[in-house]
Amino acid sequence: MKRKLSMLEILQCLLQVGFIYIQFICENKKNCTYDQKITQAYLILLILIVTILKTKMEGNRWMFIIWLPSFILSIFHKIFHTYTQVEVIYISALMSLLYILLLICFPIYEIPQVIELSESSEKYPKYNVSCTSFPIDMQKSSMVTVYYPTSSEKCNSSSFEGDLCMLESDYWDYHYTSIFKQYKIPGFILDIALSGLKKYKVNLQANLPIIQKNNLKPIIFSHGFMGSRTMYSIIMKQLASLGYVIFCVEHYDVIKEKEVEKIKDKVIRKNVFKEVKEQELEARTTKIKSMIDLIQNEKELNSLVNQNLSLDKNNITLMGHSYGGATVQCSAFKYAEHVKALVCLDPWLFPMKDTYLEQKLNIPVLYINSESFNKTMIWAEIDQRNQKIFQNCQQKEKSFNCYIKDMDHVQQGDIGLAIPNEAKLVNLIRYPLRTLEFNLYNAKLIELFLNNIAFSHQKAEADYSQNLTKNIFNPLKRDSFQFFRQEFQQNFDSSRQMYTLEFKGKSLYQ
Repeated sequence: MKRKLSMLEILQCLLQVGFIYIQFICENKKNCTYDQKITQAYLILLILIVTILKTKMEGNRWMFIIWLPSFILSIFHKIFHTYTQVEVIYISALMSLLYILLLICFPIYEIPQVIELSESSEKYPKYNVSCTSFPIDMQKSSMVTVYYPTSSEKCNSSSFEGDLCMLESDYWDYHYTSIFKQYKIPGFILDIALSGLKKYKVNLQANLPIIQKNNLKPIIFSHGFMGSRTMYSIIMKQLASLGYVIFCVEHYDVIKEKEVEKIKDKVIRKNVFKEVKEQELEARTTKIKSMIDLIQNEKELNSLVNQNLSLDKNNITLMGHSYGGATVQCSAFKYAEHVKALVCLDPWLFPMKDTYLEQKLNIPVLYINSESFNKTMIWAEIDQRNQKIFQNCQQKEKSFNCYIKDMDHVQQGDIGLAIPNEAKLVNLIRYPLRTLEFNLYNAKLIELFLNNIAFSHQKAEADYSQNLTKNIFNPLKRDSFQFFRQEFQQNFDSSRQMYTLEFKGKSLYQ
């Protein structure tokens, strides 16, 4: 993974060190020369300019709340000439040093452009990728970001300007209103300390023209709880480069966690929580249905996207992560006539009504689970519910249930690159340097499932294990060595009733 460096951040730190150094000199001499005073004034001005530019262009990270008081203390010392109070300088210097150390210890990594994970062919050519965003309906009740293949390189025309951020403004505004106000967190603190996430680019230029090709296969994606439609760009870009058009729907969940937390009885709290999430799940599936209907209405869709899309309306794939996995699972049951394949990334099936667990689904299904999610949420019975649904699949010969060894729940999205060590600190990620690798393997598995199984015209092998070996394991073994320089191994985990996929050795993308 490539570490993301901010020249403005480095300049800010250097200027602050220089400013404190001059203050130490003045303190030791108990007097400041005229030139030293002028230098301090210029340094203060430069620090302010750099800080404003950084906030405007790149945003700030959480450790900025440590740097800001140190700078204020330095100015306070300068303005009021508190040279007898040496403690002020030392405190300011220590806070600045702590800020620099935190920047080093908590890096942020760049989200890469599309990475080649297989050989290009006439049947499966590779494309450049772009995106655009639009409201799902005229009431603008929810936004959709669509990733699509384009033949264009980056364009200098002003009509094609715009880069996608990991957290768009509508996500930020809504979640502050629904979550942070519950806990009485002032908005300006979030704007100061976390604005870097709002400006974290996903390395993708928006609004380039889509390729002129008929019957592109659409995928509708549903994000997880507290997630965002733009938080899975690594996987989406990889799939769009293969010719898929992915519609990522934003869900503005009604957050009632604080109300539930007040209930002391654990059983009652769990039941109330399930009822709340069941209601939210119904609202989420309604958004998926709106997107399905929009795909069927080509004229309206093209007017919203401002592109000439030609989609294969009869071959829609639903895909979701975590809570989004439950969302698309329910949607596949409710709108089965429109759905031809289902992909669930670590699905959190707890909110699903128990009646869904007994229903049968007559489409190919792919489950990619993490190793640890079921262990951290034993009360949610993740594996048990997962197995019940998978056992009722009518097309088992075309379905695949697996988990990736060492992968954690949040490593199926971009957030692990934005806050890798922070996530490790709170036990969300065990191996932060493998986040990009795991995202790419998820994309690779989805690619093999859709191309070789779900939409393949070849007849499936009669033997289930032979079918998986031919269409999943052998290609994965070949590509993991060629493109990742890793050894691939699969085993059947009888305790979890699914395959475990293990990738050994240091990847090229660590």
